[in-house]
Amino acid sequence: MPISDVPQGTTSTIVNTTNWNAIVNAINAIIDVIGSSGVVCLLADGSIPLTANWDIGDTIHLVTDTVMARDAAGLELFEDGGKGLFVVDSTGFVGAGTVTPYGVFEARKDLALAGDGANVTRIIANNANATGICAFALYCGANEQGRLQYNNTSPNIFFTTITAIPVYLGTQDIVRLAIKSSGEVGINTITQSAKLASNGGVHVGGDSDPGDNNLLVDGNAEIDGALNHDGTTVGFYGTAPTTKPAVTGAKVHAVETSILAALVALGLVTDSTT
Repeated sequence: MPISDVPQGTTSTIVNTTNWNAIVNAINAIIDVIGSSGVVCLLADGSIPLTANWDIGDTIHLVTDTVMARDAAGLELFEDGGKGLFVVDSTGFVGAGTVTPYGVFEARKDLALAGDGANVTRIIANNANATGICAFALYCGANEQGRLQYNNTSPNIFFTTITAIPVYLGTQDIVRLAIKSSGEVGINTITQSAKLASNGGVHVGGDSDPGDNNLLVDGNAEIDGALNHDGTTVGFYGTAPTTKPAVTGAKVHAVETSILAALVALGLVTDSTT
């Protein structure tokens, strides 16, 4: 007998659970007799088990407060092509495009989508409002700590902190670039006091290593302010740096000779005298 032939709207109160179980067993036995051997039509809790996929039609939808996996196999919410969401039973981890998420949420693209490359995984924040902002926000508890956003009004991509904390960028779990909340930028340091500080050599105009804490400029260096040299050696025009020369000799021709020798030593002049 189809379910549609069963009278609807009848309710009753079951006082004796043992008797109710007996009634359920009797109904199931009748189903066996009429030719549906092994089919359970009613459970003791009043629910009806599904024995095949349940198709409720295109225009019908389910309305409920809770959807829960019935066993340790996890919970799947897929479209008809097998792509969708999966909730792992033991951890609660959610996978989008994968049934083996390695964190609280993992999005994975194992197959190509129409009009897209096979190796592109996208998590999209989209705001079509011409004056809107789309963003990924980072929270700790109830407080927003940082944000990666795109501004439609004045197009730009902006990564910022919300509270007075620094931003670190790194490789191999080591900080390589640090920006303090007050704006000081450090390269290979997080204790910078200057607007730009580098713990290491800097090469302007090239890629070679100038040596630790050295500055190498391939182009022109223009200094509009004072040049204050606090080192112990100096050299010009490729001359090896040397210490400050002393001018010696009597204050006649010997002084001239000493000054010339000193300028040559610094690399400032070439001695072509005779």
